[in-house]
Amino acid sequence: MRKRYFGVAVFVVVVALAGVGVYLWHGKNSAGTAAAVQFKTPQEESNKYVRFDMEAFDDIKAQYWQTASEADLASLFQLSLAKAANVPNESLATSTRAAVAQMLSQAFSGLSTTSQEQLALQTVQVALYNLAPNGRDQLLTSQARTDLQNTVDNVNPAEDLYGELGLPSGASSAQVEQAYAQKSATLAATTSEAGKQELAKVEQAHATLSNPTNKAIYDRTGAQPTVFSRALNAHTLYVDISSVAPTTIQEFAAAIDAASTTPALTNLVIDLRGNIGGDLSFAQEFLALFFGPNQYAFDLFHQGDLQVQRTGGADKSSTLAQFKEIAVLTDAMTQSTAELAASALKHDRLAFVVGSTTRGWGSVEAVIPLQTSIDPNETYALELVEYLTVRYDGLPIEGNGVAPDVDTSKPDWTSSLSNYFTSPSMISALEDEAQKAPLH
Repeated sequence: MRKRYFGVAVFVVVVALAGVGVYLWHGKNSAGTAAAVQFKTPQEESNKYVRFDMEAFDDIKAQYWQTASEADLASLFQLSLAKAANVPNESLATSTRAAVAQMLSQAFSGLSTTSQEQLALQTVQVALYNLAPNGRDQLLTSQARTDLQNTVDNVNPAEDLYGELGLPSGASSAQVEQAYAQKSATLAATTSEAGKQELAKVEQAHATLSNPTNKAIYDRTGAQPTVFSRALNAHTLYVDISSVAPTTIQEFAAAIDAASTTPALTNLVIDLRGNIGGDLSFAQEFLALFFGPNQYAFDLFHQGDLQVQRTGGADKSSTLAQFKEIAVLTDAMTQSTAELAASALKHDRLAFVVGSTTRGWGSVEAVIPLQTSIDPNETYALELVEYLTVRYDGLPIEGNGVAPDVDTSKPDWTSSLSNYFTSPSMISALEDEAQKAPLH
């Protein structure tokens, strides 16, 4: 029986302003189809800025991963408003939703339209920032949502691989090879830093567009490769999954299927080191290749309940049966859905994990559009942790990670490989590869 995890975290507020940094997607992208906003208090009906903040209040209560009472959220918004307005914190008359609406109405009273909008936005931003896990939740503008989706899709609109080769989009493979030969020959002789950087871009463009599978994916979606493979020896295939994108399953399946033409490849090394994860569905579709469709995959924790997640609809890969021994390489930067994949394979003993304990980033975020409009030129959405992922032993991945079977930080780690693997080729490959950087 799977253990239910209760001690996830306490609902705390540590008021601080969110720092600026690069945001990376680590979970589910929700369509956020909320019901129509209801005016529950007179203050919401008369003031759209109060209504905006109270809509966020309601969304947090309904969809945040941890159960939060009205009193919890009242305290959160009280402290957040005090921080946003830079005023002393005062106790609410009552710890209720209605009291929060009244508090916000009083805070907005007498302010200009611009000041009310700024205070409403800052109050929500501070409240979100201080939800546990601290700093994961935020208020997204429309541009931030677009950037987030591009990150999920592994698409960089600023990059044009065909353009780097001086070609129009969708140029043929023959044109790619001809342009690459010309440009690389010209740039190979350069000694300037700018020339070296241009050559690197040309090499990257060629590496993607010269591969039929990767070229087809790039032409269709604009996404660049996330899977890189090679034979480590006569019996061991190495597959590096550098990141997670909607195309990763297709790339992985193509790499595995290519091995079917070489029956001698009976060992598989899956490198998840440095993989920051991505959309939650990756783990479900990836595990379907190993377990088959609609099989138990993992649990999600939401407001006191464990919710069973099953594998996707893909058929079990017949090629994977070719591999008698499978190893998964992890490090401290393996996180999110990459951790889930490692956890599930380890739990079912389909693979053994070699490396170090993963990062322990086990939150699943949803994007929830806010329907209340406070700016005719902008729309906003909450990026909110809706679930925590649960690993094989019932504990959350958040803060714990996934421990390896063979810990490469230990001096005698190489000698323990034989406890899990019998193939000399596999052991030799792991001894060598686990000490190198990933292929990407």
